[in-house]
Amino acid sequence: MNETRFNFEMRNGAAGLPPNRVFLEFDFFDKSSPNSARLRHAYFQYGKLLAGRNWTTLSELRQLPLLLDFAAGDSLYGGRTTQLRWEETDGSDFDWAVALEDYADDSIYNPSDVSGTARSNFPRLVLRGSLEWAHGVATLGGSLSEIRFDGTGTTGDVTELGWAIVTGGRVYLDKQNRHFFGFGASYGEGTATNILTFANGGVPNAAINPDGTLDLTSNWNLQLSLHWKWSQWWSSNFNYAVAQLSDAPDLFEPDWIRDGRAIHANIIHKHSDVITY
Repeated sequence: MNETRFNFEMRNGAAGLPPNRVFLEFDFFDKSSPNSARLRHAYFQYGKLLAGRNWTTLSELRQLPLLLDFAAGDSLYGGRTTQLRWEETDGSDFDWAVALEDYADDSIYNPSDVSGTARSNFPRLVLRGSLEWAHGVATLGGSLSEIRFDGTGTTGDVTELGWAIVTGGRVYLDKQNRHFFGFGASYGEGTATNILTFANGGVPNAAINPDGTLDLTSNWNLQLSLHWKWSQWWSSNFNYAVAQLSDAPDLFEPDWIRDGRAIHANIIHKHSDVITY
């Protein structure tokens, strides 16, 4: 039931209009209420402009093979968020995108109950470029975000810069583009919630010290995969992903996850019934 999905999509196919659609998608993966629908995607796209909830601009899904139990994020970088994105795709081998995205700006651990509020003045700024060729695709991008705590009483306001560099893609291993090697990696500071293992584990981006200073996480991830197509009907898929907090604030709880790993291996049979009238 949890992974059941349903969606609604509407497009205007009139001549002369740019690519456009309205897309809504739901599932039942909310652990606190498994019988209630959870919103996955809700966005509007017209030409080069996208607005709404969708995969983040730095989520490179083409790096993934076919996984049957992709349930906990598998230490990957990305996720879904509300955003405003402009994407240049003119049919050439290179495309780029710039976006303003919502993010967990209140994700600051405060065990000392420092008086104040975690917030940001600005959305996350994201820039991404993608290069596609006959036998593969590779992306490189980065993000900047404000890690801010407005103190009251004895502490003042403090702001740090959260940032990340992210890459990903796939390289085909044969001329027919049947088999491919997938890859993805990131490194950043104050961006732990963008790595799905830490986001699902409730790990914050920073901690506020009793003296009102901020300590940011240093976090990275790596993902490697292989998709091998044995025939029209059979394929194998292998995936390994790891994520680590290379530098966690001293105030973080000792039982919080600092190292997440996932390994997948499968054999998939594709069944298709063809009906001829």
